[in-house]
Amino acid sequence: MPIKVRESLVLSVGTLVVTPRKVLSVPVQIRAPGVHPEPELSHKTIVEAGTVGIIIERPKTDRPRQFLVEFVGNKRYWMYGHEIEPYRGEKNV
Repeated sequence: MPIKVRESLVLSVGTLVVTPRKVLSVPVQIRAPGVHPEPELSHKTIVEAGTVGIIIERPKTDRPRQFLVEFVGNKRYWMYGHEIEPYRGEKNV
């Protein structure tokens, strides 16, 4: 007996997503004033684990594999697909 199935994208525009772990920014070189040692690399936390957001844009040719996600507090970041997952309620937070 045939079954009707409809395909849909898991990470489409308007989908709620959550960050499974803390997301860090790209390293920034930090140099103490007046000191000239090797610069240290520092990461800044931009999104904490469990933060919920909504997909605003899907990947494009100029940003392959990156989704524009707006998180709580009106913060928008370009996120890779492995940094977000579909929100399924409190089970995955």
